[in-house]
Amino acid sequence: MPFVPDNFAVPISFTADTFTFKKLCPKFAEEDYQAVMESVSSLKGLFGEGNDWPPVDLTFDENYSSLKLHEEYFKKRQAFAYSVFSSDGKYLGCVYIYPSQNPEFDALVFYWIRDGARTKKLDEKLYSEIKHWLGKEWCFRKVQFPKK
Repeated sequence: MPFVPDNFAVPISFTADTFTFKKLCPKFAEEDYQAVMESVSSLKGLFGEGNDWPPVDLTFDENYSSLKLHEEYFKKRQAFAYSVFSSDGKYLGCVYIYPSQNPEFDALVFYWIRDGARTKKLDEKLYSEIKHWLGKEWCFRKVQFPKK
């Protein structure tokens, strides 16, 4: 069973009042790497217990390879990752949309905002925008936010 139907047009980007989401790809490697390394300790466990991403010694090349992998998953429609930018163009973090292993959900969504920009209000606004976007432009009926 495919993650999304073959006839579903996967969004490449999304713009809201506060954020713009753009398909995560290697062209954002420098900005992404800086945001990840700024936020290493708060990102630990984002994808669940036992997941040690990102390692404290993550190299730029390793992060670049990871972005290439995200891009490949996107092309194959297996998972979708987006860079999150502020309305003034600052790189804030990422949104990840993965297939759920739980039959009660269609997708798992993880997201993060870099430590230097994160506030409770901004985090809540991003969560709200992601939910709105998923409901408006995606084909999922039920989405799980494991870290919410």
